[in-house]
Amino acid sequence: MRNYRLEKPCYFVSSLAKGLSLLQVFAEAGRALTLSEIANAMEVNHTTATRLCYTLTELGFIQRDDHRRYLPTPKVLTLGYAFILCSGQGMGFRSVHRKTEIHTKGEVEMDNWLKGKTAIIIGERDGVQGPSIAKCLEAAGANVVYAVTECFV
Repeated sequence: MRNYRLEKPCYFVSSLAKGLSLLQVFAEAGRALTLSEIANAMEVNHTTATRLCYTLTELGFIQRDDHRRYLPTPKVLTLGYAFILCSGQGMGFRSVHRKTEIHTKGEVEMDNWLKGKTAIIIGERDGVQGPSIAKCLEAAGANVVYAVTECFV
């Protein structure tokens, strides 16, 4: 496995590190991967790669296609979403989301500050859905490169 070493190894969860490492392999490859390709990239045996892929598939972070290749699902974006909200970067997102929700109801116009911006949309199944948010942002001049609706239960 990749070089994951801590000064206090008793606090280190190797399984978690391997799972996150698997997700990073997709980011580096930029394409769907076979089980053998994943095992080779992670420098783990086939059994370990199988168990990691099974677990991440059951959790909804990856899926297997008809050609027996694995690829990430939109649920992976929830990891970045957590960073945006917790880092203070989410203030702009929350503002856009609130204004988009209001705009969807036809009550106010979006601000011009979205013109020319690139946006990735993660809508909520029980809230404002991705395509609705995308239409509002596009109407305000944003370039929506990806829009999805997820369930965050």
